[in-house]
Amino acid sequence: TRDAIRDGLTKITVRAGWRNTEMHTVFQGSVFSAVSERSGADIVTRISALPGYGALQRGVSSRTFPQGTPVRDVVADLARDLPNLTVAGSGIEGVEGVINSGGWSFAGSTREALTQLATEYGFSWHVDDGSFRALGDTAAFGRFVELSGDGGGLISVTPSLSGPAQLRRGVKIKAVYIPGLAPGGRVGVKSAVSPTLDGTYRVHTMRISTESHAEAWLMAVETWGRGCLRRSEQ
Repeated sequence: TRDAIRDGLTKITVRAGWRNTEMHTVFQGSVFSAVSERSGADIVTRISALPGYGALQRGVSSRTFPQGTPVRDVVADLARDLPNLTVAGSGIEGVEGVINSGGWSFAGSTREALTQLATEYGFSWHVDDGSFRALGDTAAFGRFVELSGDGGGLISVTPSLSGPAQLRRGVKIKAVYIPGLAPGGRVGVKSAVSPTLDGTYRVHTMRISTESHAEAWLMAVETWGRGCLRRSEQ
């Protein structure tokens, strides 16, 4: 089994659920490293994987787009150069604007092409469960989850502060694991302890812990910059 896992770009899917619910996919991607070591009487294998790792490694693009081409169309065309990924219109949200004067050209890694385009035209992109996704800087998609401190799954919400002036650059949210929430989605917060942080936020990063022997499954959500889409009191 250990040798099979190490066999080039092995696909891995992690699913989780409860006895009274269906199973939900937590992660799907390709293995890029697997290290085995002895731990007492056992041999423990630690696996590192990335979503779409194989596609991102193999994708190559050589494209030229004329002035006036919708950026959304450029993104979709480039994404189709990533092998074995699903590219659907529903996975590209809030990507606006058109290619500026002079057009836009690129030859090389598709991953680098998308990142360069994202920097120039204000969006982010990622791969999730075998699907390509791109999201405008002011947009959101995916499931909306509401968290509250009165039995609604919220454990804590704290500001992310930086610099001598302690400027708030976002918030950190800790809650019980709720299937379906993913980067780009929206999470509502209603806290009895920190009501000034109540609001609806766009998820930028997530860390999910679904250890089989843990007392509880948890998720840690972080938002950056203008992560708050609206204040709940407005």
